[in-house]
Amino acid sequence: MYCGLNKTLSESVIKDALTNLYNRHYFEQFLIKDIEEFINRSRGVKHIERRLGDIKAAKYGLFMIDIDYFKRVNDAFGHHSGDLVLQQFAKILEQQVRRSDDVLRVGGEEFLLVLKLTTDE
Repeated sequence: MYCGLNKTLSESVIKDALTNLYNRHYFEQFLIKDIEEFINRSRGVKHIERRLGDIKAAKYGLFMIDIDYFKRVNDAFGHHSGDLVLQQFAKILEQQVRRSDDVLRVGGEEFLLVLKLTTDE
């Protein structure tokens, strides 16, 4: 019983309640360490192997996205409609990244895409 409760509590700390995406706390507690480890491992390595082949000079892609003029949605249609927009936008972002990547909601209408082991292309 406690095991399930602990898991639920742990997830509630790192997940956004509205979109069920990871949140800023997840980024600060886990992703920063993951990125630092990636940088340390990749120093002096010419390539990093992946299931689909070699990626020369593999990188982390960090993309900050916000919804322009989102306040207008809340003002014109109410916060419930704004919440629906955020939920749908979160689903769209999740569908557009690989399973190994992360999508976070870091603030009101601000999202962060973390693309792991990617290239400039």
